[in-house]
Amino acid sequence: MSLDFASVLPNNEVFTIDVVAEGLDPGQTVTGYNLGIYLEGGQQVAKVQNLDGSWPANYGYSEHFSLTANEEGIARHTLNVQLNENVDGNANVRLRQGSTNVITNPAVIGEAEEDNEETVTRSIQEARNLADGKSVAVEGVITTEPGLFGGQGFYVQDETAGIYVFQHNEAFRPGDKVKPEGVVSTHQGLKQISDLELIEVIGESELPEFVAVDKIDDANQGERVTLQGEIENIVSYWNAFEFDVRNGENLTRVRVDDRTNISYETFVSNYEEGEKVSVSGIASIFQDTYQLLVVDEDHIQKTAGAGSAPINHPISDFTTFDITGSYQIPVDVYDEDGDLAEVIIEMEDNTMEDEISTGIGRYVETC
Repeated sequence: MSLDFASVLPNNEVFTIDVVAEGLDPGQTVTGYNLGIYLEGGQQVAKVQNLDGSWPANYGYSEHFSLTANEEGIARHTLNVQLNENVDGNANVRLRQGSTNVITNPAVIGEAEEDNEETVTRSIQEARNLADGKSVAVEGVITTEPGLFGGQGFYVQDETAGIYVFQHNEAFRPGDKVKPEGVVSTHQGLKQISDLELIEVIGESELPEFVAVDKIDDANQGERVTLQGEIENIVSYWNAFEFDVRNGENLTRVRVDDRTNISYETFVSNYEEGEKVSVSGIASIFQDTYQLLVVDEDHIQKTAGAGSAPINHPISDFTTFDITGSYQIPVDVYDEDGDLAEVIIEMEDNTMEDEISTGIGRYVETC
């Protein structure tokens, strides 16, 4: 194990420490690690950003984290750290597994040199190429609902690339063209703009079209993309479900966060391993694993040759009715393989040709 950090740890800005493990088996995960920074005598002086993007209230060791090895047996975990601004001088950076010391490195705490350069507005691709800690401003359109991936953060995209913006303001929505100004940083392998000085809405725009790709990599990070392939390895977690899409030799992890309100039960009732699908979302990364983030259930579709079983989606936005009104419910039917013979829509066991009585009044379904 080793720790990678700057020769002087700044006490006046956020910085990163990389935890590196080598000699692991490919895909091996090691768990239970935490990191802290303390002065001689034991005073803890660091706050380490939590995995969900929040910051702890007190100085001390980080929450536990894990490392997963890549194909070369190397695992890397990046931590964002801020120090007590009232301390400087000699300190120690300690990595533990549980409460057992793994490695302790000496360090020096001091003020980072002030960067008096004016913040330059760059393309998102140029911003992605900057080193962490550099100030930058970009312009682009918000492509995801704020808050789907922690805080009120969102992805933003221009004609060159996309990037994640970590922020907490609830005033934004997809389609807003915004100009965030902040600092380039990396969290769990994800390039982002954080520590915002300001963010302003400068217009509105249509969302960029999804671009067909064969795999997720550095070339399309933060962008709206579409993959096609066969479903493999469906797994459910407490806060998300994931599956892989195989396209030839390329195997891509697809993640669906619970905050998208996409139901795991609905997904597994409509799709199974081995089926061919088209999946659209945001190209992203977690640690060393590239992944596709799905934000809408309609962005997962069966492709031609995938079979003719119907896909059932619950009809939303019609949960409350005026008892004196009648309504028309829009229904989209997809039949990509051309073998659909009949469409039947039911409400409480009555078909769409029937007059349907709800619990509070009468509702007539027409089309």
